[in-house]
Amino acid sequence: MLLLCVPVEVRGSLPAPQKQDRSVPATSVSIDKMKERALSLYKAGNYEQAISIFSTIAKALENRTRENDVSALGRAYTYIAQSYKRLKLRKETAAFYRKALATYKRIDSKRNIARTLNTLAEAERYLGNLDTALNLVMESLRIHGTIDDPEGKAKAHMGASIILRYIENYELSLEHLKLAYAYFKRENDAVGTAKTANEIAHLYVRLASFEEARSFYEVALEYPADQLPPATVATALRELAGIEAIAANYQEARNYANRAMAIYNTQNAPEKKTAVFRIIGDAYKGEDNLTKAIYNYQASLNIANELDNNLFKVKALLPLGETYFQQQDLTESKRAFETALTFSEDLRNKTYRLAALKGLREVSSASGQFQAALEFAEKELALSEQIQLENSEKDLEIAKAKLLSFKLENEVEALKEQTRLDELEIARQNSEIEISRKEQQIANLQLSKERYVKLMLSLVVIVLVSIALILYRSYSMSRRKNAELHYLATHDSLTECFNRRYLFDSLRSLFSESHATSSACLVMIDIDHFKKINDDFGHNAGDDALRGVAHVLRQNISDDDVLARFGGEEFCMVLYNISLKDALTVSEQARSQVESYGFGEIKLTCSIGVTSIELGASSPTELIEQADKALFFSKANGRNQVNAYTAT
Repeated sequence: MLLLCVPVEVRGSLPAPQKQDRSVPATSVSIDKMKERALSLYKAGNYEQAISIFSTIAKALENRTRENDVSALGRAYTYIAQSYKRLKLRKETAAFYRKALATYKRIDSKRNIARTLNTLAEAERYLGNLDTALNLVMESLRIHGTIDDPEGKAKAHMGASIILRYIENYELSLEHLKLAYAYFKRENDAVGTAKTANEIAHLYVRLASFEEARSFYEVALEYPADQLPPATVATALRELAGIEAIAANYQEARNYANRAMAIYNTQNAPEKKTAVFRIIGDAYKGEDNLTKAIYNYQASLNIANELDNNLFKVKALLPLGETYFQQQDLTESKRAFETALTFSEDLRNKTYRLAALKGLREVSSASGQFQAALEFAEKELALSEQIQLENSEKDLEIAKAKLLSFKLENEVEALKEQTRLDELEIARQNSEIEISRKEQQIANLQLSKERYVKLMLSLVVIVLVSIALILYRSYSMSRRKNAELHYLATHDSLTECFNRRYLFDSLRSLFSESHATSSACLVMIDIDHFKKINDDFGHNAGDDALRGVAHVLRQNISDDDVLARFGGEEFCMVLYNISLKDALTVSEQARSQVESYGFGEIKLTCSIGVTSIELGASSPTELIEQADKALFFSKANGRNQVNAYTAT
């Protein structure tokens, strides 16, 4: 089962409602009064008390068999689940949605079954059970395809899109979101349209399609303010500010951020303000106004301290440390990175730990503390390897989840197709009955009968041809989707090189028994000072540089060799049937071409480490470690050079 990091607030469970010894059964009148009281408490936010009363109602109804009573029991379970959801008690939420689902199935209430499947899928998603959540929401959509509940179907599409986003199947997630968006737009539902537009924009940001993201975030700004929840408008403004900051439109970024901040000030949302202050800090940092950047990062940190939220603290401390470093205030920079390291270790967040270690290494090096810098570099390298290994495992799990999502989508489509085929079969059977009746009525008119027989045979042929075309189209679509899925599972979307997973598959094949005597070399390439490229020219320019380097490297290998993006700014080449000496020649040629290649304003160099399978490595991991050591030697000795691994 796929388990991903889903934000879950852990609290103690509520005590189970006390059993009440009632000698007189609850009457319909008393249940109605309790329901009215429970709903009043629920709407007022008194969820614990609401749970207690709804539990009493459920106890009174659980043994009844009338359809109205069973339906009321299902609603009671649903309100209990929703109360636990508001209290962020995830396991209890899922448990009572399951009870509601089982109850609605007793009376085959398809509308309630479909809607409860969607809410249960959301609960399972919060618990990190993404496979289960995906199965549930697809079952919800299957049922919605057989009933008239467009609003519930739109919400199910929303639920499916969020789960697919968690497994990084962004394209399919977009398809579901756009179906929901079309419904809310058609119904003139301002809130639903704006919220769905924000979700679509989030996905476009993940896909680095910032123009599309901007257009959907602007949807919320097209409505009068009194038609939307303030939080929805503020979200759009905050994210637009982030997009403008990435695009280096720093004044526009601050304008959007200040409008979002004005809303959050009225909504008492300090956790949102921390993010806005960071965006404003990023905008000032982009303009090299480091004093104002520090002021805003510090403001974000102050709020995080008030909230006692270590995650928000780390998010503010890391850019604060970087800005102090740019300002040459090494003491404050070191203090910020050390504090960020402590909190990131408490959070067990390796990504933030890596960023803090990198900052401390750079500060130590700039301070002339080279021994400390080396120690931080060793920790950074070890942690990078851990992250890369975990990312490989995560990539595998995500690939499995994507396969499941495509399988479920195909099953839903196949079910729809079968429904259409069944309808055609019924039509054909009805037509045959009609033929039989006509033949009896006009038995003495043979010529007329032949005309009708020919007509019906033509209809049958048309139906069969139509069925054959439908089946062929379904088969072709399935093959195309499988081919697309295989490409996504083995390639890096930015550089179109093979990905880390494919690299490891290739190396494992290299070490298999059938290839044990092959001569091959592994080359590891790292772009020098890549972070500075991102800082000076922006992430879009950095992405262009990565694509350019991939293009240069690809020109130096044969069709049988493997070029893979190992992670970040690192690439690996697997060169088959080649000696170490020739591999060094190829690597030097690639290094020289990267140095002389035109990347616009950017001048790039790279450091390269080379090893051969003949140098004693017994596994893919050991071969990578050898190349990595050679790469580390190249970087430690001045960068922009090629070195081979030696055992000494």
